[in-house]
Amino acid sequence: MKFQNDIEFFMNKMIKREPFVFSRYADGEMFIIKNKELDASVQIDKWAFNGQKAFRDELLRSLKHQEDNYYYAISCNCCDPVNSEIYKKLLNVPHERLTFANLWINGNYTYFKENIGKVGSVHLITNANAYGRKYPFEVSSFYPIPHNCVEYYEQDPDRIHSLLNDFVDNAGSGQVFLVAAGALSEILVHKMFQRNPNNCYVDIGSALDLWTFGKATRPYHNPEHGDALKLCDL
Repeated sequence: MKFQNDIEFFMNKMIKREPFVFSRYADGEMFIIKNKELDASVQIDKWAFNGQKAFRDELLRSLKHQEDNYYYAISCNCCDPVNSEIYKKLLNVPHERLTFANLWINGNYTYFKENIGKVGSVHLITNANAYGRKYPFEVSSFYPIPHNCVEYYEQDPDRIHSLLNDFVDNAGSGQVFLVAAGALSEILVHKMFQRNPNNCYVDIGSALDLWTFGKATRPYHNPEHGDALKLCDL
């Protein structure tokens, strides 16, 4: 099944450090693409969108990659069928470069937990709360992101691009970057890939939340919840 095959495919690419991008687009990103407001109070990740132009423009640019190793992980038919079809029409890429926004979670989460430590050392971009936390892998360097990732970016995009360039340059090539920064993740992996395409840039989403926040934040984190068994369909 594609859902299970894809996680093995991308996990092995990280372990072997074969350069690629895994960029996730789901319901939150669709709000921004449609230029619709999104209140932080209804967001588990506590970021909001109120028409910030620089953020939206860069997010739209991130949808234009044509490189064979730039993969778009989108909403699936079973969880979000309307947005799934919109993304398929919006992205001008072959079907083999499309995968699941939910790839690391739901019925694949057990596999993820059992294998993510095999990746080795990583460069981590995630919530500032993660500083000093223990993960199943070595954190070689850490770039903290505040909860409201959209506002953070909008305040000074050029400064963030400069900091990001330094972060990538200091890491070098043949590295793994894991990113969990809300909708900003797609912009970050897009910009890092432009800076140095010889790395693995992965939007890992909420799959690291148990370590980052020290608690469950999603239903699938509970192995007895139905989502923990769900095998998604693209």
